[in-house]
Amino acid sequence: MIQIEQYEGLTNASTDGSQDNKELIYSSFVLHDTGLSPLGNPSFEQWLEVGRFIKKAAHASTLWLGDWINYGKIKYGGKYERALQETGLDYGTLKNAAYTARNIELSDRSDNLSYKHHELVASLPKNQQRQLLREAERKKYSTRELQQRIQDLKKFQVSTPKMPEGVYSVMYADPPWDIEALIFTKWRSPLPYPTMTLSELKAGSIR
Repeated sequence: MIQIEQYEGLTNASTDGSQDNKELIYSSFVLHDTGLSPLGNPSFEQWLEVGRFIKKAAHASTLWLGDWINYGKIKYGGKYERALQETGLDYGTLKNAAYTARNIELSDRSDNLSYKHHELVASLPKNQQRQLLREAERKKYSTRELQQRIQDLKKFQVSTPKMPEGVYSVMYADPPWDIEALIFTKWRSPLPYPTMTLSELKAGSIR
């Protein structure tokens, strides 16, 4: 016997009445853990509708997860930790989802952007979150483009210290200090000139 529960177009179906074996049914398609299969002979409109749902789920699922975690922590206290273990997801995924969802208001999120777009702005002030998400949506930023935009914005906001007034002396030195040449791909290892250790540099005199 199949038990069915309906939630505004999304249906839970179970073949044995248990919670663990429930599968989702949406628009005449069964959404299994490992794929999707039709129920009967779905129409083109039903096929198109389930595609829209899959798109929404793909964009929103991690934010759903984050909101679910945050609600459970507030509502159920220590009980929610056992539920987190049942998701089978690693701690980093759960932590990032919860942090992102907690820091970005529901009204500020965009259903036209991916979770990664939201994650990138989660640490910024609220007004910058809104600004950058709307800008990313309007200009169709990729996550890489949004990340670069955030970096440029942070650079612009860094204040330059005021230079001292008047005439002052400056000493500039670029000694042959001992570095790991391998981190510079344009240089070979060892360096083609003699170098000095930190101790030798400290012991040197200025002439």
